[in-house]
Amino acid sequence: MANKKPLSKIKLPINNTVQTFDVKDNTLVGSSNITITTNADNTRTINIPSTATPSVASLTTSGNITVGGTISEGGTYLQNKYLLDNQVATVETTTVASNNYVEGNLLIYDGVLYKVINDISLGENIVIGTNVMATTTEELFNNKQNALKVKGYGSIDQKKWSGIVYMHGYYIWTDGEDIYYSYNTTQYVLDKTTLTWSIKTWSGLTNFNGLSVWTDGENIYYSNGSSQYVLDKLTSTWTDKTWLGLTTFYGHNI
Repeated sequence: MANKKPLSKIKLPINNTVQTFDVKDNTLVGSSNITITTNADNTRTINIPSTATPSVASLTTSGNITVGGTISEGGTYLQNKYLLDNQVATVETTTVASNNYVEGNLLIYDGVLYKVINDISLGENIVIGTNVMATTTEELFNNKQNALKVKGYGSIDQKKWSGIVYMHGYYIWTDGEDIYYSYNTTQYVLDKTTLTWSIKTWSGLTNFNGLSVWTDGENIYYSNGSSQYVLDKLTSTWTDKTWLGLTTFYGHNI
């Protein structure tokens, strides 16, 4: 007996409304010519010919499409949003925002999931480390689980630091000995004994984000596109780093 391919249900936010489809072999169940194509950037396109068989109305009635928005024959509907843990992530095709975003929103660019860390206006440049940071679905899930644990089993006392009043933890990094906070020109080092942040002065590189700092276990590097540096920990000096094979990349992807 031949193996039967299982049906799959997919939820596609189309026209800003989540719609559910039964799919088998990239074709809507119950239809012979309504297809779903997965694009190179992992978005999906629903192709509904003008001679859809059967009609969209029939598929809706039969329950093969749960429609929350407008879908009709003769249209090509691009999935421009993803549904991630009840949050919608907008797919951006350029680094210029096509929507207004607020802190906590999600977006996808070049196949990478990002969380908005500072509000972004329509038409504003999307800049890694400035208004977005890379994340994963696993991280989103873990953050939610941790929040549930706090809610269910007690509270976490608020920590008040000296030297810095407001900061994001994802800009914090370590060279293996000291702990730093780096956000553009805001640069601090932590006194672990007194838990006090004091201004840190670097040479060579003075404006950078901790998200782009990484280590090979011995040396500390800063990688942000074509800007590549290595740190001399003794002198706190960043100098140009030349790589072979790969010369343009980002530390947060390592």
